[in-house]
Amino acid sequence: MKGHTLMGQLMLEAGRSSRGSKINCPAELKARAEALLHPASPLVELHQCWAQQGLMTIEGVVVELSAVRRVVSGKEAVPLRKILLKQDKETMKASLWRPVAVETLVIGETVRITHVKSVKTEYGVQVNTTSFTKVEKLQTTQEITILGVLRDKGATCSTSSPDLCHEVLLDNGETLQIQETLWEPSFEEAVKEGPLKVKVSVHSKMITAIKAL
Repeated sequence: MKGHTLMGQLMLEAGRSSRGSKINCPAELKARAEALLHPASPLVELHQCWAQQGLMTIEGVVVELSAVRRVVSGKEAVPLRKILLKQDKETMKASLWRPVAVETLVIGETVRITHVKSVKTEYGVQVNTTSFTKVEKLQTTQEITILGVLRDKGATCSTSSPDLCHEVLLDNGETLQIQETLWEPSFEEAVKEGPLKVKVSVHSKMITAIKAL
């Protein structure tokens, strides 16, 4: 498997090595092998992290996000970012190390972080990522109140999409993005009259579905 080292004794002088033809491995078989090498970690509620032994998966809303900084670990400088997750009324500090530290995250989005382990510090229990950790941005469904919409002419939601993007202001002071094709004329007229209550699906601060209440 790529990324894994085969270790053993030194080859004898009489030993021989040969090279064969390339073996095509189906993607499904590779995925099964990865799952065996790195089994999924159990999903644990934030308030239960302190009692969990071994690796676990946690979910929560990003409510605090530090800048990425480099710290010395062993003999090398590695990136580190600290975040604060919230789940219901519980919060948990998480230290993101190495590759996951530089992933794009924004306050307010819901994430799932796999293969973390809890550690006790002088400030309480927190979690650290491991070399197996993956960060996944989750889609959530919620009811929100829109106070207004900001249009940035020519702005698109992503480099891969030609759709124009608007920004909506919520009653809690936060903002979300929405494609122009989803922002119907009826929403435009309603928000002119006052706060607009809607039910939305949100993925990484982007509204992917919207329905008036």
